Amino acid sequence: MEVKNRIANKKVEQGDQTRKALIREAGVQFGERGYAGTSIEGVARAAGLTKGALYHHFRDKTELFEAALAKRVRTLGKMSARLSRDRVLGEGGERRGWERIVAGLHVFFDQLADPEVHKLILVDGPAVLGRERWDRVWIENSLTGVRRILGGTDRYQGVAPEHLEPLARMLLGGLQEAAQSISASADPAAAREAFEGSLLWLLGAIYRQAEEDARPADS
Repeated sequence: MEVKNRIANKKVEQGDQTRKALIREAGVQFGERGYAGTSIEGVARAAGLTKGALYHHFRDKTELFEAALAKRVRTLGKMSARLSRDRVLGEGGERRGWERIVAGLHVFFDQLADPEVHKLILVDGPAVLGRERWDRVWIENSLTGVRRILGGTDRYQGVAPEHLEPLARMLLGGLQEAAQSISASADPAAAREAFEGSLLWLLGAIYRQAEEDARPADS
């Protein structure tokens, strides 16, 4: 029984590694070539696998694209968090202070300005999956980071628990709409400046209200 379990666990591990390799290679090709220019055969070949092996993990090209998109959205959040942390700490700022939020928002839009990220997430994402399905991928893979922003900083009181989830979803919708509007603008630089400023103003207002709500009634 122990030997069978080890063999079964090994197969599961190998399957997970194969799936990760396919998603990783698909993300590269979808970003570089777009959905239309990427083939199932090309992804499988680049990952050192057969087309049959790919179809064992993904029903079709769209399902593979959705998995690659979800991974890229998660990576976008992690990269924004890491780069903003490094930037702020390098300048002597607070790990979770207001400067970190400003830097994080700036890095977020920097990442989306990358042509391959822009193509995968903002252009092909809605076109291939449809807006409703694309929204779901974006929300499910971005919400954790937005909750973290609203949970408070070293300087600011976080929002009340009953407001956290609705505000997180509304803020995420704002980030999503800002990213798409910037990409479609005739003057992306001006649009980005306007959206970043407005989002920071909104966050500042949320934190100020949270501070007010947290004060004792007799203070």
